[in-house]
Amino acid sequence: MELTKRRLDPFEEERRMSLYRQGLSDYQIAEQTFYSVTAISQWRWSRGLPANHFTKQKLTQKEQEKRLELYNKGFGDKKIAKECGVSKGAIAQWRWKKGLKSNFKKGQHENE
Repeated sequence: MELTKRRLDPFEEERRMSLYRQGLSDYQIAEQTFYSVTAISQWRWSRGLPANHFTKQKLTQKEQEKRLELYNKGFGDKKIAKECGVSKGAIAQWRWKKGLKSNFKKGQHENE
């Protein structure tokens, strides 16, 4: 079976390109277009566009506490990310910086 590349409608293509030209990151474009960060990254990559990097804001004390509370309750990265409105990768990076291990073993899923 041959996979065919799905084309975006011209409006969506221009919307993404406009946001990209404004210097928005993949995450910021995803937030504004209601697509996943992965979908936006793949869209950008398939067009040979380099990533726009933005200056990340520091987490507030409240945000830090919420992440830690969810982590201590045994939540996995995916659930913490959903609760905090960020990507799973952002949570994994936060855990790494804090020296926290994953609440799940490699290959184990959060549903188990």
